[in-house]
This record gives sequence, C-alpha cells and structure tokens, in this order.
Amino acid sequence: MIQLLIGLIKDKKKISIVLFSLAVLLLLVNVILAKIYPLQSDVKKTLSEIEINKMFNDAIKKFGLNDEWITLKTGRDKSSNNSFPNYIISVPADLPIPVLLSQVFEDFSSTETTILSNEIKTGGFSTLEIFSNGKKILKADFDYDISIRRKSGLIGFIIFDEGQFDEDNFKTLNSSAERFSFLFLPDNELIKILNNCNKEFALILNDEITDIDYKLETGYSTHRLQLSVKAIINSFGNAAFFMIDDQSSLFNSSREEMIIDWLEKSKLRFLHKHDIRQLKSEFNLHNEFNDILKSMSDGEAKLVLISSFDYLSITDDIAGGKKIGYKFINPSEVIRMNQSSVSPL
Repeated sequence: MIQLLIGLIKDKKKISIVLFSLAVLLLLVNVILAKIYPLQSDVKKTLSEIEINKMFNDAIKKFGLNDEWITLKTGRDKSSNNSFPNYIISVPADLPIPVLLSQVFEDFSSTETTILSNEIKTGGFSTLEIFSNGKKILKADFDYDISIRRKSGLIGFIIFDEGQFDEDNFKTLNSSAERFSFLFLPDNELIKILNNCNKEFALILNDEITDIDYKLETGYSTHRLQLSVKAIINSFGNAAFFMIDDQSSLFNSSREEMIIDWLEKSKLRFLHKHDIRQLKSEFNLHNEFNDILKSMSDGEAKLVLISSFDYLSITDDIAGGKKIGYKFINPSEVIRMNQSSVSPL
C-alpha cells in the first residue's frame, strides 16, 4: 500500500485522477444521504384542518383587518359533497388584495398544502382555495369595500447618534428606501456628508457643537452668539428643521429666547427635543414601539427620536406596522400636518 502511494505521488496525473474520483464519490454519497435523511427545513409540515384555518386567519389578521369585515359561511364541494369554511372578506381600498394573498402563500410555503388563487375581476374580486391531501379545506373570497378603512397613524423617525454618527449605519440607512430624517450637529465636515445624503436632514442646537464656526456658548457675547447662529443658517438653511436641545445649559438660560427669535426671523422651522417621543435601547424597544402604535389615534401624526442602531433593530416591527396600515413618512411632513412646532408631537 505504501509503495502504491509513493508511486502515485510520483505520478501527478494519477493523483489528479484519484482526487477527482474521490470528489465525485463524496458528491454521490451526499446526494444519497440527502434523500435518505432530508434536512429538517425540507420537510413539509402536515397540518390539521383546524390548524390550517387558524394559520389562514393569522395570516390575514397581520394586516389589521377587523373581525366585522370577515364573514364565515359554509361551502360545499360539488365533486365530493364535503363541506368547508367559506370566508367572505371585505378589504379596505388602501390594502392591495395581492398583498394579502402573497402573505397566505408565504405562511403556508413550508406546509403540506396546495393553494390556488384566481382573480375573478381585474384589480378586484379574487378567490383563494387551500387543499390538503386532495381535499378542499377552505375557500376565501376577497373584494374591496370603499366604505371601510383601517385605523392608521403616521410616524416620522428622526435618527440621531449622540456624538459621531455611526458610519456603517449611515451608509445602510442612506441607501434604504425608508423615509426619515437624519439629525446632525452643525460641523464643517457635515457639509461633505450632506453632498451624498439621500434623506432629508435636520440640525440639533446645543452645547455639544465643537466646530468653532458654529459653536454656541452661554458665555458668548450677543454679537459672538449671533455670528454663530448666522453661520449655521448660512451653511444649513436648507435643513428640514432645527431641533432645540432643552437639556443643554444654553437653552436653560436667557440666551434661549434670543436664539429662537433669530430662527423665527429667518422663517426657519424648529421644534423642542423634550416634546418628541424618544426610543432607547435601555428599554424594551419592541414593546415600546408597539405601545406607540397602539396609543395613536386614527390619523394622528407623531415624531419619534431614535439612534441608528435602535432603528435598525426594529425594522421588522416597522414592517409589521406597515402591514396593519401605519405609514412612516418624513418628519417634515409630520411637522406640517401638526401645524405647530411647539406643541407636543
């Protein structure tokens, strides 16, 4: 055996053939084993009729449909004479029926079921049927009803990282399709960043500004303070709004009224940080965010201040909010809707 190996080593061509043959053999073994022992994720789950009905209801309830919009009747299969639940579902106009159907297909994708859907009327009335082992388990009829609408609110996220903005998070968020506002401290380096910013942006005014051109200090003379404010306005006058940090010493002094007066004279929109709901990772973000949604009145618009890291950690919750009808818009739109920059938002 040793002599054979030595001979093979001397013959590189034979080594290549052996290695290739070995690779083919291992590939065949893997294919055979995969058929004998399939991966758990490849195994389709068998559901009872009760489970199928529950899963179907759970799928459509993800979109905030009221129970009153779902009517349950009994259908009958003409070929087998078997009865089955027939759901009559009224769909609000802002919720596309294909989105509902896609959710049902997605939720049942890992189960031993067959789903058939059919658009009876273009852009309207559609049906869906679910089968298991060749038996029709349920049927659902979807149609739009312009007289109903889902409760919904509007949220504008303001994304702010204390200190330096996380560069990776900024790139991720800046290239996303979501609507929100970046909040920055005034800085000369910021001008370069804004050249590549695809979102609306806002400026926060406080004691943390380090750039000498824009620095705001309580001890500054009125003239020096006015120069800083003018520099901020000249450089960032196209900001969607300005945020006043009420916790800073500057805005807990007699200087606050002066700075606000300058902003008003320049006809710039501003708001106060203490009037805005803040979400922080020190709390249970998922519960806190969902509590905000539940507490909102129909049509209410609210601003939420959050860090880039925390925002990225609740993207699934945001997607869930969209499904049930909530809209996430630019903060500037929220401010305009509320028509006041000084009342709680």
